[in-house]
Amino acid sequence: MVVGCVIGVNIFIKPAVMAQVLPSGPALIFVWIAAGLISLAGALLYAELGAMFPQTGGDYVYLREAFGETVGFVYVWMTILIRATLNLATFSLAIGGFLSSIVPLGNPWLDSSVALYGQTIRIQFGWRQIAGVSTVATLAAINCLGVRAGGLSQTILTAIKVTGAAILIVGGLFAHGGTSSLPAPSAAEFTMSTFVTTMLAALITYNGWSYIALAAGEVRDPERNIPRALTLGTIVVICVYCLLNGTYLHLLGLQQIATSSSSLFPTAPTVGAKAAEALFGSWGARALSALFLISALGVTNGFLLSSSRVPFALARDGLFFKAFGRLNRRNVPMTAILYGVAAGAVLTLLPSYDRLTDVLIFSQWIFYTLAAAAVIVLRRKAPDYPRPYRTPLYPALPLAVVGFGCVLVALTLRAQPVEASLAVLLILAGIPAFLWFRRLRTAHAALGVEASPSL
Repeated sequence: MVVGCVIGVNIFIKPAVMAQVLPSGPALIFVWIAAGLISLAGALLYAELGAMFPQTGGDYVYLREAFGETVGFVYVWMTILIRATLNLATFSLAIGGFLSSIVPLGNPWLDSSVALYGQTIRIQFGWRQIAGVSTVATLAAINCLGVRAGGLSQTILTAIKVTGAAILIVGGLFAHGGTSSLPAPSAAEFTMSTFVTTMLAALITYNGWSYIALAAGEVRDPERNIPRALTLGTIVVICVYCLLNGTYLHLLGLQQIATSSSSLFPTAPTVGAKAAEALFGSWGARALSALFLISALGVTNGFLLSSSRVPFALARDGLFFKAFGRLNRRNVPMTAILYGVAAGAVLTLLPSYDRLTDVLIFSQWIFYTLAAAAVIVLRRKAPDYPRPYRTPLYPALPLAVVGFGCVLVALTLRAQPVEASLAVLLILAGIPAFLWFRRLRTAHAALGVEASPSL
C-alpha cells in the first residue's frame, strides 16, 4: 500500500514545473532527495503513532488523543471536503487524460471560462470526464466488496506499475543520452517562489506514505507491520524517484524537461511521454500512457481503500452522520467511499490539475505538521502508554518536521494567497460544524438515542 499509494502519476508530470525554476540537473535531484527525506521523517513519526493507536482512523485518532476532539474533527472535515474530493477529482482527470492518449475521446462538449474573485475558472465536460469518473466508480465498487478484494487489486496494480517504471529506468540509464538546442530555463537564484513551487510539486508526488496508518485497525500484527511498511516503502519510493529523474535528465536534459506538459506548456507531452519516445520511438509514448493509466488506477485504489476509514471513525464517535459509520455486509464503510466518488466527479468539471494538487498538498501538510507535534505532546501527555515502536532521533526529528511544515504553510500563503486562503477558510469552517455535531451528540445521549445524526 505504501509504494502503491505514493508512486502514482505525478512522477511522470511534476518534474516539468520543477525544472522551470531550478538551475541544473543536480539541483533537481537534490530537491527530490530533500523532499524524500522529509517524507521519510514524517513516515518515521507516523510509524510511532500508528503502532501506538492501531485503530482504524489514522490521523483522526492521533490528533484527537493529542489535542482533543476539536482538532480531530477538523482534520476529518478537511479530509471530507478537500482531500477526498480533490484526490479523486485529480485521479479521474488523470485517468481520463491517459485513456484519451490510448483511445481518442474527442473534444469536450462543454468548454467555457468563468471569472470569480479575480481568477479565471475553466469548466469542461466530455468523454474524458465520463471515462475517468466511470473508472474510479468501478474501483470503488470493487472496494465495496471487502478489504481483501481491494487489497488484492492494490497488490496487482502496484506490481505492474513498479515493473513498468523499472523498465523505463533500466532502459533509460543504459540508452544513449539525448541533447537539446532549446535555451536553458532561467533560474538565477533560489527564491521563496522557487521553494514553494518545487516543494509543493515534490511533496504531492511523495504524498501517500501515511495512508496505510488509516487502515491500521485492519492490518495483521500492526505493531510490527506498520513501522516496517512505512519505513521500507518510503525508502523504495525515494530510490525509484531519483532513478526516474536521472533517466529523464539522461534522455532529455533539463531544457526538454522544463518544456514538458505544465501550466506554461499545456499542449506539450508529459515528461514521461517524452522520455518514452526518446527511448522506444513513436510507440513509446502510447505504451507509457498505458503505464500512466495503471499507475493512476493503483493510487486511486489505494486511496479508496484507506481514506474511507477516516469519516467512519468520526461517525462511530458520534460526531458525524451515522450513515458514514455503518458497514456493509463485507465490513466496508460504503457510504464514505461513494461520497468521495460523487464529490470528486463534480470537481472534474474544473480541469486545473496543478491548482488542485497545490491546494491538496498545502491542506494536507497543515495536519502533517500537527501530527508531528502530536508525537511530542503524547510523549509528555502519556509517557507510560505502550509504544511498540519509538521514533529515532527524538525530539530533533519531530521538531524538524514541525519547523519545515510551518515554513511551508507560511510561504505558500504568501506565494499563493487565493488558493491557500480558500483552503484555510474551508478547514476553519470545521470548528462551527464540530460544535453543532457535538451539541447534537449531547442531546441524543440525554434522550438515550443513537449519538450520530441521521443523514
